[in-house]
Amino acid sequence: MATLYLLAKRISQITEAGKPIDLRPGFRQANDEVVIPLESGCYSFTIRNE
Repeated sequence: MATLYLLAKRISQITEAGKPIDLRPGFRQANDEVVIPLESGCYSFTIRNE
């Protein structure tokens, strides 16, 4: 397992493959980062500026 840290003020700013990630278990907000645990695979994250 790996952990991804994305700079975003809110989880609601981030989508993966066009779908919101805010309802997925294990994702959390830590200061100005979103912490995402990842299994092996291909991911495409987008961060919207708000």
